[in-house]
Amino acid sequence: MAGEADIPIESEVFHIEWRSTGKDLSAPELQRLNGMAAAGGEELPKRLILITGGGLTRPAAEFADKAKAYAFHLDRTTGRLTALNSRAREALLPAEAPGIRKLEPW
Repeated sequence: MAGEADIPIESEVFHIEWRSTGKDLSAPELQRLNGMAAAGGEELPKRLILITGGGLTRPAAEFADKAKAYAFHLDRTTGRLTALNSRAREALLPAEAPGIRKLEPW
C-alpha cells in the first residue's frame, strides 16, 4: 500500500539513509554509509542522503562535503529539517517563501 512508513524511498541516483539515533555520527560511520551508498549504484556510484535524529562530528561533516553527500537533522517534535553540512545547506529550500518581503519602517 502506498504511503506505508516501512517502505523505503528508492532512487537510481541517491542512497537515502535514516538514522534515528540522537548521538552525533562520526567520520568512520559516515565513511561506511557513504561506501554502502556508492556500492549500491548499478553503473555509477550513488550519492548519500543522510537523515538523522542526531548530528555529525566536525570531521564527519567535512567528509560529507568531500564525498558530495547530503546530511540533514530531522527534529521529530517540530518536523524541521536542518542541514548538517554545506552541500545540504545549498539544497535546502529557503526558510521563507521567495518573493515575500517584510516592509521596513520608514
